[in-house]
Amino acid sequence: MNILIVGADITPPWSEGRKKLIHGVAARLNKIHTVQVITTSNRTINIVEPCPGHQKKTIFSYQKITKMHQEVNKALSKRVPDVVLHFPFGTLHGLRRIANVWSMKYIDKQCARYGVRCLTILYSITKGSREELKRTVRELVVAPGAGWNGLTITMGTDMGDTNYIDSEHGGKPTVLFMAGLQAHKEKVLKHILLERGLEDVVKASPMLAEAGVRVIVAIPLLSNSRLRNKLYRRFIKEYPQLDLDLRSSISIPEIFKETDLYLFPYRKELTQFIPTSVIEAMRAGRPVVLSDLDMFASLGNEGRTAYLFRRGDSRHLGEVVIKALSNPADRREKACAAREFVTENWSLDKTVSDIMQILAS
Repeated sequence: MNILIVGADITPPWSEGRKKLIHGVAARLNKIHTVQVITTSNRTINIVEPCPGHQKKTIFSYQKITKMHQEVNKALSKRVPDVVLHFPFGTLHGLRRIANVWSMKYIDKQCARYGVRCLTILYSITKGSREELKRTVRELVVAPGAGWNGLTITMGTDMGDTNYIDSEHGGKPTVLFMAGLQAHKEKVLKHILLERGLEDVVKASPMLAEAGVRVIVAIPLLSNSRLRNKLYRRFIKEYPQLDLDLRSSISIPEIFKETDLYLFPYRKELTQFIPTSVIEAMRAGRPVVLSDLDMFASLGNEGRTAYLFRRGDSRHLGEVVIKALSNPADRREKACAAREFVTENWSLDKTVSDIMQILAS
């Protein structure tokens, strides 16, 4: 089968969940089928891994969609694919919703014109109902969720064999916060603080510092010195004595070996969001602290597979972290339960199996 994978910004670094999913799916499908990738980016990347493809360089943001459409049309006119897997952006609010929904419709209609099957696979959905989106394309594929009877796949991740459950780093108690965003923009840092919940870690820093806790914050955009200094000043303003380690580059899963807890204090409820880094931490055997959002209910399992705190409540976050760090036995129990749970339910092999099952139907 000739499979064409389409999506904007499918380029390294592979720090964002959507990119990791597409990269992993392409690599696995390429072992059993002929796979090509079409993507767009503001950087020139020669695509050879995980499978052959090509990337069109863009200057303006809107070109990430328009140039991608042009390349898809060329491939369709040459009768290249038997099936197209389209991975649109999941930002579905404001002006970006208009652009992204239009792109979903356009690629699906072009595929229909040439008699090619198209699966529109949404890794995330910031706003709006799945049922509403289902009416825009022939075959919408999303993550399993309550009230949805359409097509679904597991939005898995590459598990690997790493297991740090019984591995101690030997240093002071350490917590980790990560975000995979790389754009060097103040609005992106603001998003990380206010929506990803880093602000709650900032406000909890006096409690953490008093308890002797080290805090690692890893975000690709911190390679920008201006943004790095801005975030550093925000932390130090809250508590100057905090043991703070800011990083722009890390290796997963190795980073989890340095930590005792992974913090994921997301504040905003979304229609669909798959926290890939949470799954990676759980698989690596590191317990996770999650905000009690409904969208994380299947990962937290009412506290059996993760520590839960009230979203947006920085004091409660600090209390949960300190209590967890004081009880190694409880951390180990949660880590074991979480590792078993994600291994069974969130593997990338299951993702590929789900896709192939849909294509066979």
